[in-house]
Amino acid sequence: MKLQSLKVQRYKTLEDIELQFSGNYCTLSGRNNCGKSAVLSLLLKLMQTANRTPWEDELNRFCYQEDKTQWAKDDQPISIKYTLALTQQDDPALIGFLVRLTNTTLSADIVRLEVAFTIEKTDTMSSAVTIDGKRADDQAARDITAKLRTSNLLFLHNSTLAQDDFYLQRGRMRSFSHVLLSDEEHKELAQARKFVSRKIKSLARKHRSALTELLGRLSDKYEVEFSSMESHSRLVPFVVNLKDKKVQGPLTDWGSGTQNRTHILMSLLQANRIKTQTDVKDRITPIVVIEEPESFLHPSAQAEFGRLLRAFSDELGIQLIVTTHNPYMLNQESPPSNILLDRRSYRGKLAGTYTVEVAGDKWMAPFADHIGLVPEEFDSWLPVFTARKSRVLLVEGDLDKRYFQYIRENGLTAESLDKDIEIVPYGGRSALANSMLLKFVLSKFQSVYITFDLDAKREVAKALLQLGLKEGHDFAAVGLPQDGKDCIEGLIPTRVFNQAMASNGDLALRLGSGNKDVREKARSEFKQKVLQAFTQEKKYSKQEMAEFSKLVAMVNKRMKANK
Repeated sequence: MKLQSLKVQRYKTLEDIELQFSGNYCTLSGRNNCGKSAVLSLLLKLMQTANRTPWEDELNRFCYQEDKTQWAKDDQPISIKYTLALTQQDDPALIGFLVRLTNTTLSADIVRLEVAFTIEKTDTMSSAVTIDGKRADDQAARDITAKLRTSNLLFLHNSTLAQDDFYLQRGRMRSFSHVLLSDEEHKELAQARKFVSRKIKSLARKHRSALTELLGRLSDKYEVEFSSMESHSRLVPFVVNLKDKKVQGPLTDWGSGTQNRTHILMSLLQANRIKTQTDVKDRITPIVVIEEPESFLHPSAQAEFGRLLRAFSDELGIQLIVTTHNPYMLNQESPPSNILLDRRSYRGKLAGTYTVEVAGDKWMAPFADHIGLVPEEFDSWLPVFTARKSRVLLVEGDLDKRYFQYIRENGLTAESLDKDIEIVPYGGRSALANSMLLKFVLSKFQSVYITFDLDAKREVAKALLQLGLKEGHDFAAVGLPQDGKDCIEGLIPTRVFNQAMASNGDLALRLGSGNKDVREKARSEFKQKVLQAFTQEKKYSKQEMAEFSKLVAMVNKRMKANK
């Protein structure tokens, strides 16, 4: 099950807004008091956990006077509409329930379920449910909303709050976490409990006799009974211990960041256990909501954990909705999945929440907001942010990318560029001048190697060295110290370069023009001609490819060292 959209009117700061949730990994970000908590509270109100406490149940009820938009002058009702997508593969239990309840056929791979609530001034709440465009009757609507609220459809992890239950062991407080058992595992445990229960009763008779004898010495007479603690819940407590190469201990003995990451991953695994239950009739895929997963983590660990969460979400096919103030936790592979919230202002006062545009060329808005840069700084970086692999070779432009791809595809160098390295253009040397943005990009990936044309070395190398990068190890200037060859074209065989020059005499003349615009345009066209000439052949001698081979060897060595 996945949440596709949430449309709200007159609920807290969500005066009139519609949020679109796309993909498996969605983020919700924005400054404090922008409306994130209001969105999460609405998710809880629809999909409360089945094991909620009475006070949690009370908190998740609507109250018109407390929940309505405070500055709204009328008494119009609060309106909320959720749109959910169900699939036959991942949510057969819920789809089967809808079929039985409404006596309809739902054979499409994806079933669209809309659930709407209206809360009147008198706190009267009505619900309406639409299944693939067909309105369910009132009783069916009530049954469907009840099913959504009692089916463990939402796992909420708040990184700022303790997640454990505690008990006393050896004079110290220890923690335990609950693991949700599948139906099959629950049955196995029930059988084992029967055996243990019989053994406990046998031992209890002996201890009861001894205790009865001692109590018999008192003036007040007591009858003694022992009973074992029994639980029929599918939630089973376990103590979690972690061990690395040198240390082993309870989870509570580890740092807050390690504890938080572990609990988040446990929530993901719990959700996946529900999704992959062997009994299809009980299978519904939950949604996992994580508040501030970056809490307590060092920036380098934040970048790694962000990559891991995005990968797990796609691998498991489980929707993660993450609230964050951290750029590393944003969806970098699919920027439109990042929802950025802000507040309007009216006469100097904050008013309703709205969504900042993040589609198309506005993709960088959430990143700019978190890093503290103006959006224009990101103009050339989209290919880098959407890179899929964790090991990247950053090249100056698309032409450079095509050179490296052709060389790798045809095995033209002494050792081939590792196939697991993604070649990504960063859009020109000026992009490397922003040290803050570059530092963020370097932390985004597991391994990075940067190349740039030799004619840019003076302006670029200084900025990279200031970030602690080393020439040769982390970056390299590409080209030969000769006029016209202080760029990537300088590494190709001389005969190919001369051939391109001879075949395009008019361009050669324009390269020497006194008009800068003419000269720059001719240079761009000539680069294309050189690449075209180079890719017409698939066999070059070792000597002809010697400079490229050196460069590829340096890149591979750097990537292997940090693998």
